[in-house]
Amino acid sequence: MLNFSPDSGLGKTLGAPKDDRQNQLLSLRVQKLKEQKQVAVQMNEILDKLHEESKKTRRNLVNAIAVSKRPGYFHYHETDPEVKQYESNKVLSNFARTVQKLNNEIEQIDTEIEQSKIARDTRISEVPISSLGQWFDTYGKPKEALQEDLLTTFQSSSKVYGGTKHHCAFKSQASTMIKGKITR
Repeated sequence: MLNFSPDSGLGKTLGAPKDDRQNQLLSLRVQKLKEQKQVAVQMNEILDKLHEESKKTRRNLVNAIAVSKRPGYFHYHETDPEVKQYESNKVLSNFARTVQKLNNEIEQIDTEIEQSKIARDTRISEVPISSLGQWFDTYGKPKEALQEDLLTTFQSSSKVYGGTKHHCAFKSQASTMIKGKITR
């Protein structure tokens, strides 16, 4: 059995070596994804704070309704100044726009990567390969895998079926596969 080493190139689009432009695009894509993740984490932290504040306000209003028939004044929950600042500055909208902008950039990079792959594939398909030596020069040589010495044998079944007044007996056509190893 042959195993192809990662550096032989056969795992990548018919083994063509990746060009520098595609490597740059892939690293830029990874960088943009990391930026998008950081923005999403910050946005999620703010959303957690807003969610907690919303739960406190809702609980407070439920309590206010419960005690509304009683005399006296009920102290309503006041929102945290930090949360008020988030709402007034529309921080979540800005984060959402940033995430969308990064997403658009990632999609643009993806299309450039696809175009690069198509261009590379057309360059590869234009190279005529007429011998096995040219194939190995272009795509790399496979390295030999260590293989155990195996032996498989098949044994015919000795089972006989039938043998009635109306039908004659017949031997089974099944065979049993026996896996084994050769010792030297």
